[in-house]
Amino acid sequence: MSLLTFKELYSIIKSSGTVAIVYSGNVGSAISAAIMQRVFTRESITVLTSPFYKADIAELDRIPIITIGLRIKGSAKTTRITPLEDVLGVRKGSEIGLNLVMHSISSPLVKVLEDLWVITRELKVLALIGALLKLNSESLYNTGLEEEELSLIKTLASEGVLEIIETLRLFGYPHRDLLSSLTATLDPYIPGIFGNEDEAKKFLSKVGIAPEEVLDEEKKVKLVKLLNEHLLKYYRREAPNVLGEKIVLRTAVFHDDIYEYSYSLLALCDLYGIEYITAITLSQQFSEVVTTYLRSCSNDIREFVEGVLRGDVSMRRYSARSRRYTVFRVPKLLPLSVVSRVVRFMGYAEGVVVFEIEGEGFAVSVEELDNFWPTEVYSTSKTLGGVLVFKSMEEVVKYTRSS
Repeated sequence: MSLLTFKELYSIIKSSGTVAIVYSGNVGSAISAAIMQRVFTRESITVLTSPFYKADIAELDRIPIITIGLRIKGSAKTTRITPLEDVLGVRKGSEIGLNLVMHSISSPLVKVLEDLWVITRELKVLALIGALLKLNSESLYNTGLEEEELSLIKTLASEGVLEIIETLRLFGYPHRDLLSSLTATLDPYIPGIFGNEDEAKKFLSKVGIAPEEVLDEEKKVKLVKLLNEHLLKYYRREAPNVLGEKIVLRTAVFHDDIYEYSYSLLALCDLYGIEYITAITLSQQFSEVVTTYLRSCSNDIREFVEGVLRGDVSMRRYSARSRRYTVFRVPKLLPLSVVSRVVRFMGYAEGVVVFEIEGEGFAVSVEELDNFWPTEVYSTSKTLGGVLVFKSMEEVVKYTRSS
């Protein structure tokens, strides 16, 4: 563990006037980098941020470097490099690799930042989103929040920003009408209804519910029963319950639904690059349009997932280095992190989801990359949107994490 406190680390950075923040392919790591960039920039510090697979240590000579979610190769270890996990005390025992990114960095980061500065509710909500996204194989409702993350929720609740209530786990609900919530929801994915307003209307009519009707208790019970039975037909693993505890924003921060915003960030990263996360803390205008990226590709998401459910999408299993891969053949780039979560949670894929894109190669989400730094992965792959594409599955195996 680092002997530095965060205050001591900040003093070093302030004296330098410049700091580089290098983060893993996990969205939570990028969010933590974005939060620090916002705070340090306000203190007139020059902040350089980069995902690790694009960061060349030789170009960061003589300036302090903070890493997030990374394992530093022995040859690169210097006193200039400080793992944020060590300063925050979240690296536990001998845990390395995959487990390193399973501990949320953003929540404990906000806690130490608040000892030195006033942290806005926007940054706190962003930190909470980072905590929700720390696992990539589960529903956001099953993340398993830790003590400091629960403490952050309690703080935001006391500030009137959010509350936890038992309600329908639908994107936008209860702020939006039932129809638009049903068709927008990806977690849980509702087969035949996501992105399909006509089918959603038919579904609601089965229990006598009008599209914009406010549910009474009797109709809510009937709808929950029907939805759960519908999910049970399609899920190969235990189907989720659409009724349960949900974090509901009482006042819009970035957006009116924290879960939809989380998936929108994933879509943004896949289509354009994880480095766009930092723009959210620097531009309010940009932060408010992030959900448009998810909506713009909703038809592609629906066509892919429904094709997988029908068995129309070519799929094969692949195993290597004690890791399982599910390879789908697709004609073009889709928001890989988004659909990976959906098909894994439904039980139609396991391990690392890979897209074999016609004419391009084998695409992998950057959150699946092995988190050693420095790395040669960028020189041996190409970027397509925000994902990395390799020439062969052998290269995919070489540069993705083993579990």
